[in-house]
Amino acid sequence: MEGLPNLQGQNFEKRRDPERMFNSYLRILKLNVEDLRFPLLDVGAHTGGFVTFCRENLNHLDCFGVEPCDHNRGNTEGVVEGSAQSIPFADESFEMVVSKNVMPMFKANFEKARTALDEMLRVLRVGGELIFDFSSVEKVQRFFEEVVERGEDKTQQERILKENIEGITQFNEYLEKLRERVQGIEVDADSIIKIVK
Repeated sequence: MEGLPNLQGQNFEKRRDPERMFNSYLRILKLNVEDLRFPLLDVGAHTGGFVTFCRENLNHLDCFGVEPCDHNRGNTEGVVEGSAQSIPFADESFEMVVSKNVMPMFKANFEKARTALDEMLRVLRVGGELIFDFSSVEKVQRFFEEVVERGEDKTQQERILKENIEGITQFNEYLEKLRERVQGIEVDADSIIKIVK
């Protein structure tokens, strides 16, 4: 529409800001710059801000990202087309794999979550670290209680809540079975999961 600012373009630039994205990864995934191990892969790289910052400011050209959406990925150097369920890199290519805001999207679909986790572990070297956020039953229950309080359809929300809880429960059971195949798994109170392969 005439006379209106291009908010989509501004929003893209805000999301694309490499320093802002880098700092959000450090904050949400509870990383320190000293913790970063290279070669590194960002699964669900979005606009590539984290990868760009690592390449340009930390001089790590062995930092890569995968992102399925063309409009997010653009032509960001080091970010290639791929998804959490289909990572286009060879087995054991990376010392560290990180993923922010991707795995929670699969909380209601255990098969997608399991496939994504297995794929991230496939590209991780033995002794490497995988760090990602997920969801807890408690967080999901609080969220849906707030949604119902705002007036959303309670029956529909209960169905969605049930699907989410089932998916999270199955994923947590899978993590327990996975302990036999990896060196360690830590899950903190904020549902940040760290796996050492």
